Amino acid sequence: MEERKESKEKKREQRQETQQKKRERRQEKKHERQVERNEKKQKRMDKRAQKRALKGQRRLITSTLKKIRSEINQDWKDACSRFKEFKTRIKGCKYKIKHMPHMMAKLKPHVQKELSKSKSGGKNNDAAEKGNDTVKKTDEDKKFITSETILKKFFEETLMEVLEPIFFGKEGGGGEGDDGGEGGDGKLVQVKSRILQKGVNGEEHSETGQSAGLLGTIEQALWDALDPIYEALTTALVTLVGEIPEVGPVLAGVVSDVMNGIWSVIKNVVNRVINTICFMLLEKVSETIVDDVFEVVQEVVTGKKDEGGEDLVQVTKRVFVVKDVSDAVKKSQKAVAAPFAKQFARDAAKYKKEAVGVDHKMRADALQMSDQFKGLNKADEAELLAEDAKDEHAKDEL
Repeated sequence: MEERKESKEKKREQRQETQQKKRERRQEKKHERQVERNEKKQKRMDKRAQKRALKGQRRLITSTLKKIRSEINQDWKDACSRFKEFKTRIKGCKYKIKHMPHMMAKLKPHVQKELSKSKSGGKNNDAAEKGNDTVKKTDEDKKFITSETILKKFFEETLMEVLEPIFFGKEGGGGEGDDGGEGGDGKLVQVKSRILQKGVNGEEHSETGQSAGLLGTIEQALWDALDPIYEALTTALVTLVGEIPEVGPVLAGVVSDVMNGIWSVIKNVVNRVINTICFMLLEKVSETIVDDVFEVVQEVVTGKKDEGGEDLVQVTKRVFVVKDVSDAVKKSQKAVAAPFAKQFARDAAKYKKEAVGVDHKMRADALQMSDQFKGLNKADEAELLAEDAKDEHAKDEL
């Protein structure tokens, strides 16, 4: 019995061991399958993540390529437009360089002719009147001034102050109630320096931007006459080349721009010349009046002996004399203005001869440029057609 029980017990233990081993093997297989499933799942997830990353990279690359392609296309379009603009500008460069002197030659005769007609005597009466008033005022004040040198400088200073507004439109220094004789030399230097600076630089103008006095009168009359002439000449030259095929519109713009630039330069130069002439007139009128009223006289002085032992000696002096200075003013202005008028008239005649045939040259050169650009356009078109044919042939071979 005991042996049977033992055998049964052994069998039961064996069965239990066998079942335990089977359970362990099942657990191991289950764990292995779970690990394998997890690995496969992780691989699938990694694969999907890689695909998504690749897809994002492809999208980024594609968008970047599109952007680069768009920028390249835009750069190409900009380069083409700049080239076309440059080519258009090139059309007029040679014409501008060659014909700028011709356009200047068209304007110079008219400018010189009008300058020769400019009248500088329009302020003669005012200058003579102010000069006579200054002479009378100085005659009243000379009893307080005993020195000949001081009297002369005082008269020069007062005269410059009253004549300056007549020529340049700027109010002078002293009025009728001023006290004369004090500080005359320094004040005279200041007045002359101010007028000299204005005559050289041409910077003194009225609030409206126009010069005043004789200077403003001459400038206004001159430009009132010359501006319509300039506009007519510009219109004529623009029309002359504007209707020519291929290059007409470009050359018309070139002519208009060049004429505007030349006219600005001419105005600046002529205004400075007029300024300088007015300053010379002011200096000449002042100098003439001073020389006219200070006469050289012989004065007899007693108490001195000459080499012969005589008791009388004659001394030369400059004496202030009250007189009408109107004739002196007119003569001094003519002395300055007449040579300039003659020179301007001679220059106008010379420049008029130089301007002969200018219109014909400008039109002939414009027509020649038109023919040249026609040939260039045909050559460019043929070259483009040849390149297109070559590209089509290469595509067929591929």
